[in-house]
Amino acid sequence: MQINKLDIINKNYILLDWNVIKYLKKPRNDTDKETKRLLTNVRKKYELPFCEAHLRDLARSFSENNKDKVNEDLVFLQELTQGTVLGMDENEKFLLTKQSVFSFFQEIINENPSKPNITPEMNPQSIIKVDMQKLDANHPMREELERTGGVWGPGIMSNWLNSMFDKLFDEIDDYKKYREYIKKLKRDLQENSQDGLILQDKMYREYLSQHMMPFLDALEIENSDDLVVVWKAVITKWLQMNYGNNIPFGEFITTAYVMLDLHPLFKEKLKKKKNTLSNITRDSKIVYYASNSKYFITEDNGCYEKIKFVYRALEIDTKVLKMSEFVRKFS
Repeated sequence: MQINKLDIINKNYILLDWNVIKYLKKPRNDTDKETKRLLTNVRKKYELPFCEAHLRDLARSFSENNKDKVNEDLVFLQELTQGTVLGMDENEKFLLTKQSVFSFFQEIINENPSKPNITPEMNPQSIIKVDMQKLDANHPMREELERTGGVWGPGIMSNWLNSMFDKLFDEIDDYKKYREYIKKLKRDLQENSQDGLILQDKMYREYLSQHMMPFLDALEIENSDDLVVVWKAVITKWLQMNYGNNIPFGEFITTAYVMLDLHPLFKEKLKKKKNTLSNITRDSKIVYYASNSKYFITEDNGCYEKIKFVYRALEIDTKVLKMSEFVRKFS
């Protein structure tokens, strides 16, 4: 989205989760109705923008069969936000300006879908040999390693991740396997591993251990107060494998949110078409856009707990509220 800097609005904003917008359109109860009334009252002080994450949420349900319903949602969103959109400049600074909901939505549905190309820039760039005799028969990388004759390195790992991408994002069973493997990855980084990914290059194993072990150790933390203290450092170490010390803020905050789903304290039950990796990743976008807001309002219980945790861990001042909490605060 192109930002017209001449039309930038210098004002605080309240960001609404998509489920809140749906309940404002079709209220379930008196709390929803009162939330809508109070949001109208606070407009002098706060903007109520839409953002890319809202439209991507709506776009996933768009089809020729339901385009009239989607258009109704777009009309409501245009009225609710008064055409104020939240975007960002080239330096990842959030900006408020004006744009048509309809034109932005059209841009999104006209995009050529493409999946990310995962290319780890790990250092050292070692190519190592895996002891296939000791590798667990059910290890998720076994098929790829059999194809390469046991040769393993960053390029081979990225090929495997890219081949798994569609499955991880759309298939619940594959995502479950991935979750389970992450919990067992610690054994692959240990020199005396008996059935894991035997990394015979000591320097390479130590490098991976340095960046991955903080996360794997964090999986064993049993309460959120202890976890929140280390989470920022955990995500920093993990992302340094790809970005060194130049980690983009958007990548940092979305990764901090997505990786929480792998932790026993926060992971949600996986259901068909719900809570897959693609849904979790879409949720992480609204976490990013809300990070500069005064308030973020959501009715999603899982998102509510995780986003509060992430903002606390990263020392972000945004207040996360349920609709009932918003009503109590502003009544």
